[in-house]
Amino acid sequence: AAGMLTLGVYLVLRKAWTNQEHLFGRVFAAAAAATYYWYRLPAMFGIDDPNAAMIVDISEWLAPWSATGLRMFEVALIGWLMVVRAGKRRAWEIGPPVLETSDIHTTFAATKPPN
Repeated sequence: AAGMLTLGVYLVLRKAWTNQEHLFGRVFAAAAAATYYWYRLPAMFGIDDPNAAMIVDISEWLAPWSATGLRMFEVALIGWLMVVRAGKRRAWEIGPPVLETSDIHTTFAATKPPN
């Protein structure tokens, strides 16, 4: 239900502001990544759940509020990396060189067996 609601909001906003299509894509992608890491990042360091899969357990050296600080930092970092930062194209926006330089339709037609 939440996924359908999010899709609906995304489609409505995209239709309402057609000139901001790329911005909405970046904002919604950043929100998805930030939501995932909101729950996952503290567990990776053993802060919230000591039974969860973690990289390293640093919970004994941290204050009780450190999970909130870590979460705020990751939201700010993901927001900056995916939405705010200007400049060159991001790595996930660039396709592999093979797909950018080849014509897949003529290659497929040449290898298709005759009927």
